[in-house]
Amino acid sequence: MAPPQLLEEGMHVIPIWRIKCMDCEMDPSATGTVCWHPEKGVIFSIKFPTSSSHMLGRYYRSPSAAGAGSIAEKQMNPRWIAETADKLPIKLFGLDELIHETSSSAGFSTEVKGNAWSASAEFTRECPLSFYDQTPPQPRSFFLGFRSFHWPHSEEISFPHADGMMETARRSISLSPSPDVKIYGANSLINLPDGAWLTNEDDEKCAALTSYPHRSVSGFVSFLLGRTASFFWRDTFVDRSILRRNYNGSERVVLRKLEAALPPLPLMYSSGPNLAQDVVGQLPSLFATYLRIHGKIDLTFILAPLWSAPDGLITDLLALACLSLERLAEEWDHYGENSRGKAKSRFWSEKQSCTIRSVLKKALDAITADAELTTAQIEIIKKRIDSQLGQQTNTDRLIGVFNALGLKLDDDEKACVENRNRALHGNRTLVDCGDMKQIDAELRRFDIIRMMIIRAVLSLLEYRGPYINYAARLQQRDFPIEWGSTTTNPITT
Repeated sequence: MAPPQLLEEGMHVIPIWRIKCMDCEMDPSATGTVCWHPEKGVIFSIKFPTSSSHMLGRYYRSPSAAGAGSIAEKQMNPRWIAETADKLPIKLFGLDELIHETSSSAGFSTEVKGNAWSASAEFTRECPLSFYDQTPPQPRSFFLGFRSFHWPHSEEISFPHADGMMETARRSISLSPSPDVKIYGANSLINLPDGAWLTNEDDEKCAALTSYPHRSVSGFVSFLLGRTASFFWRDTFVDRSILRRNYNGSERVVLRKLEAALPPLPLMYSSGPNLAQDVVGQLPSLFATYLRIHGKIDLTFILAPLWSAPDGLITDLLALACLSLERLAEEWDHYGENSRGKAKSRFWSEKQSCTIRSVLKKALDAITADAELTTAQIEIIKKRIDSQLGQQTNTDRLIGVFNALGLKLDDDEKACVENRNRALHGNRTLVDCGDMKQIDAELRRFDIIRMMIIRAVLSLLEYRGPYINYAARLQQRDFPIEWGSTTTNPITT
């Protein structure tokens, strides 16, 4: 039995034996392989070398399947259990699997292939898949896409590797001292680009293997990346020689698309590497404010359409940006009262509203005959009087967030906000997908609204440092750097 190995393209390959399907006997001749890759998730193959598919009754039972279009519940019991060459356990959960039968002069053999929603495996400290010493022995989650020119903490470490000792530096950025939350840079041994670890002291309190960073914490990491962060696996340290890993097979990413992410803060800015130090110095306060704000305004919910937009079609970009803008306004309307509990101002009082609506309905009744209005028309007009009279226009509502935050909008930004109805009501803003000028104009509309939202979020987070303005159209090679607003945040003051 070969030991677990790491391939050059970052693929984890784990040979297995002593394999047992749920509620079945173990076939001592069965062998298999479990693999993980960020683009493929968890895939597996199990071979029964001496049995046809019709003779697997003792060793294999087809999984129960949910109906077409339904959502299956998360499986708490493993579908398959096995051992690695180091006699350590590995478990596969919630599978999609198919049976392949082959015949030859030697007889029949059967292979079961599929994808696992998750997998739990244990590795020795010396195993090339454990990466045991890349962080201190704290619960940690692995993700891709994080880069920084500045790492304020660096410690020299050495550990056994291959036939000798590896000496390297362990670099980290602190997000919070208590609980201790850090980002560690993954070294080249991972064989994947821009890998990083998130360690979280609070995760010690959660023993569940499937526990991943809290939504607010993963949302902050996504904010830094400029796209939804995929946490591919979570590690816990069993002791000084064994590490337990839970692979999240449902998390997958196209590696080349990671390069298309546009992080809002210049942690990795080619024209100004020194800017990273300014950003990193503010990350602890930014993270603390993010966690505090998250309980009042769901920033992850607001930003999610922007993070997913680059993976879609150009014709959908503006609609997704407008959806994010609508979410910002809705969250603001719902949570936008300050800490003193002061109620939001209203256009008019309840008495004024009732009086004016009553007068208008009476006036409508008086001209019904002369205007030759039908019963259906009268009913619709009265409903409009009840539901829309005295309300802000949607444009004023959307702009109101920026006014409250003290952020001035220029004419181009106001025009994009006024244009949002076209995108959200199914009308084209990009008519000719072959016209480069139209494509550029559409991309700019998206970038303008995206930067409006980013500026609002940075203001909510009381950020005072540099950020990248992706809405600018200048001749220089890099996007320009601007600085966070110094306005007072009405949510946190």
